[in-house]
Amino acid sequence: MPNYFVVADSSARFSYPQMIAQYPVSIVPSKVHINGESYREGVDIQTEEIIARMAASDDCKVQVEPPSITEFIETYLQLARRADGIISLHPSREVSQSWYQAQQAAHQANIQCPIEIVDTRTLCAGYGILVKLAAESVGRVGDFDELVTVTRDAIDRIYAMYYVDDFEYLRRSGLMSDSRAVLGDMLAVKGIINIEDGQIIVTEKAQSMADAPDGLLNFIMEFEQVEDAMILQHRPQIFEYTRVLQDRLTLEFPGQHFPFGVYSALMASLIGPKAFGVAVMENEFPLEDDDDDAY
Repeated sequence: MPNYFVVADSSARFSYPQMIAQYPVSIVPSKVHINGESYREGVDIQTEEIIARMAASDDCKVQVEPPSITEFIETYLQLARRADGIISLHPSREVSQSWYQAQQAAHQANIQCPIEIVDTRTLCAGYGILVKLAAESVGRVGDFDELVTVTRDAIDRIYAMYYVDDFEYLRRSGLMSDSRAVLGDMLAVKGIINIEDGQIIVTEKAQSMADAPDGLLNFIMEFEQVEDAMILQHRPQIFEYTRVLQDRLTLEFPGQHFPFGVYSALMASLIGPKAFGVAVMENEFPLEDDDDDAY
């Protein structure tokens, strides 16, 4: 059986991180800069601590830097010793430089096995869902081209929506103008964002974060069939709104599990430490209703 490997950076979020360890996946840590101190995400500091620090102080400045070209080169060279193909997945190039760094690394590494650098056009758990899909597909596909096709075809089935408590981080990251952020704070409304074609778009406003479970439920119910999903929150312990949303989803999607986890440091640096959202992968082939007239 051919040896194919999946590479991702640490901004990918997984509902069950321990499960990913069972697959041929290499996670290259991003660098997180907090008030001048630098850490490797998932190695020197966990995402939960990063978000907790952000929530504890308005003066906490967080910047997330993708792995360097050198770090990607080292990863590719190490895997290439035993790989028949490497697929390297990255968060949206509209938001992160990870894809650009990997492109340069693949060119400079000059490895012999095929390597595909993929912009997933999404972030956080949506990105993680695609990494998981690629990892699970490694043992199922006939060849490397099929692995790439299966993964790329799934990109258009990924959707994400978040409720954001504070406009300040949207303003800092350039996702919202100063005037809109000030007006939103004056009106005491909350932001709703979607990730569309790799971009974070502020689509509308909500009166309260208490509206989030209903809003996210309606968002998920737009899909006929959900293949994979993850609820994103700001802390490792289950959040009140998460429990409410899970209970509602259990009624609407019997037998389907909707796990939760903490969103990534990259996402937190863009939307702040008090957000609540979901990422969904729509089923590739929605089930058709039975025809009552069929014999």
